[in-house]
Amino acid sequence: ASPDGRWIAYISSEDRLRFHNQPHLRLMRSDGSEDRLLLDIDRDLFAPAWDPQSRGVHFSYFDAGVDKIGLVDLEGRSQEAVAHVGGTAGPNINIFGTDYAVGSDFLVTTTSLPDRPPQIGIARNGELRALTALNPDWDERPHPRQVREIRYRSESDGEAIQGWIVYPPDFDPSRPHPLIVEIHGGPNAAYGPKFSFWFQCWAAAGFVVFYPNYRGSTSYGRAFMRILDEEGHPSREHEDILSGVRAVEALGGIDAARLYILGTGTGGTLTAWTIGHSERFRAAVVLHPIINYTSLALTWDLSSLYSRRWLPRTPWEDPAAAWAHSPLSRVGHVRTRTLVVVGDHDQRTPPGEGEQYYNALRQCGVESALLIRRGVGHGRGRPSQDIELNQYILDWFSR
Repeated sequence: ASPDGRWIAYISSEDRLRFHNQPHLRLMRSDGSEDRLLLDIDRDLFAPAWDPQSRGVHFSYFDAGVDKIGLVDLEGRSQEAVAHVGGTAGPNINIFGTDYAVGSDFLVTTTSLPDRPPQIGIARNGELRALTALNPDWDERPHPRQVREIRYRSESDGEAIQGWIVYPPDFDPSRPHPLIVEIHGGPNAAYGPKFSFWFQCWAAAGFVVFYPNYRGSTSYGRAFMRILDEEGHPSREHEDILSGVRAVEALGGIDAARLYILGTGTGGTLTAWTIGHSERFRAAVVLHPIINYTSLALTWDLSSLYSRRWLPRTPWEDPAAAWAHSPLSRVGHVRTRTLVVVGDHDQRTPPGEGEQYYNALRQCGVESALLIRRGVGHGRGRPSQDIELNQYILDWFSR
């Protein structure tokens, strides 16, 4: 509700039975009349907040992986208010928009830089400066500093893909370094030039880290996500990932014999899908994955949405379609040593999904291990558990 009590702004989306329905910002009078579309910028919108004079609405959004806050007036004219904001730091990059507060002529939010933990910041006239100086010893440590954006074309069909590379502190392009590829979940989400505890740890351990926004990622508009509606998920996203690996290798300094891959949620699904199509990786970590769409259909917490959005029909109506997009269908092609990680409280990707994959890998003769995280749902555990998981990942890749 606007401060003057006249208006209500809200986020809405049309249910078109797609993987992802792009949200819009709408406006109506406080009595429900004059309901109209206020803003459609072909980007995901989050957290609408009025300015104090009720002249416009701020909103959080992603644009090509960058967290921004915009402002739209009551006539629908919009502008960028500030960029490179971000959510608080967890083990990995925040993918759920930005929390912020609106002042009389300023915004309070978190800063977001790829090479240092977030700070509380204040934004005025498009300029963002930090108010806090947390982690004062950060600059005294030998942290990786170089985070490079990379743009390349998918060898599948020439689609433009964006990604980022985190280099270790002592990176020398004349020497070969191991490479970790990290795949975000969602699949309708986005990474960007933001801080990741995991990426920094891996780079500090000597790995180059590459993370791409494969097609289906948000922050690039509806057309970029359309393949998921046309072909299903997963389909050709692994080509975007593998093309990115080749693009990173072309820059130099990568050991082709030490390539590693991992992801969580649908990132874990895509990890399993990718190693089912390629033998390039020396080891993989599949975290909290979807493996079998037939078993998933009635066991996850979104089962009522599954057959209408993720597949055109239910698995019992069209079992071939469910199987065609299941990474389990490719397990006979896997040659990559794989650690499978599940949470015993996970309702989004139930632990039985990962357990199926682990058992299938074992029966196919693939070296594998299963890690069950006790008391963990779909996402973060306690800080000590997340630190422990990071160590498992590094140990698995360093063998």
